Amino acid sequence: MDEGLLHKKLRTLEQQRAQSDDLNALLTREGGLNESQYMTCKNLKAAVAVSKQPGFFEYHKHSAEVQRAYDRKTCNQMVKKIARTQQDLDAIEEDIRAREAARLKSLELRDPTLTSFDQWFQQFGRPQNMPQRFYSTFDDNKKIYGGTHHHRAFRSNARTMKLGSGLK
Repeated sequence: MDEGLLHKKLRTLEQQRAQSDDLNALLTREGGLNESQYMTCKNLKAAVAVSKQPGFFEYHKHSAEVQRAYDRKTCNQMVKKIARTQQDLDAIEEDIRAREAARLKSLELRDPTLTSFDQWFQQFGRPQNMPQRFYSTFDDNKKIYGGTHHHRAFRSNARTMKLGSGLK
């Protein structure tokens, strides 16, 4: 794969992460948009509950910072920036996939297709057998469980494996 494309992808991912962190901070910080909307909904529920009673009900007002964010449509702009960055990431991913496909195709054209073990062995040689000492072995457990007057003694059915680097 191309190192330049991977570096560009990482930079773009870091940029997108920074953008999403900024949006998350705007939404979730103390006195942010989520809290302001929660307070508005809570206030409206209280207003509905006391609507049959006489008098005036003071509605929740957003802080100046939250109102400014609503007026400037800051959330919408941030979401659009994140979406544009995602489109850039998708384009980079597609470019990486295309280059990888071209690389694989060039390798495919260069190497003959091997369709059997005989062809493989002709090209790369036969594998050597492992020496006997490298195999894992399974030995019967020699333990005999003692009997009683009612039950006779019996050998264990367990097998113990002595680990090697291969299996027999």
